Amino acid sequence: DIVGEYEGTLITGNGLNNGYTRQGTRLIYDDLARTMRWTAGDLSSGGRGFQGSTPSGGISVARSYAQLQPQRDVRPRGDQSITVLRPSTVEAFVNDRSVRRFRLDPGTYRLTDFPFTEGSNNVRLEIIDDAGKQDTVRFDLFFNRTLLQAGTSEFNASIGYESTIRNGTISYDTDLPYASGYYVRGINDRL
Repeated sequence: DIVGEYEGTLITGNGLNNGYTRQGTRLIYDDLARTMRWTAGDLSSGGRGFQGSTPSGGISVARSYAQLQPQRDVRPRGDQSITVLRPSTVEAFVNDRSVRRFRLDPGTYRLTDFPFTEGSNNVRLEIIDDAGKQDTVRFDLFFNRTLLQAGTSEFNASIGYESTIRNGTISYDTDLPYASGYYVRGINDRL
């Protein structure tokens, strides 16, 4: 259940900086039931957005669906729905570009499988029934790969001491305690 990671660099042939450098050693435990990763050792805790990170030695706990459940789509998907009263042909436009045309029987349908682009998406559905009656449904959706669907959260919290690599070895500066963290939560599909 615990994985050990070791990383290093071996440089040969250039004559100047030949040698071996240890760059990190850590133990990792993935708590899949809670979708959390615990790490102890050399850390390179990733920040979010404009947040930077500093190499350190310490412990961290993180939830990242991209690492622990990469098959799970946690982004807002535009959970809009439409109701079709008669058999109809529907053409979907995203940012005034036709992305899909399909037939629907009467019923209520959720619109979760459209190819949205990064940023603002203006969605327009043109619905034409077999009698020729046309209806248009419009909605806007902001899409970004870092956004989370409502009720989903990701985080990272790290504590330890800053570390540097000098003369091929890692040293930890116990005079420079280090802490870093972030918490991101999807409030709703519009916020």
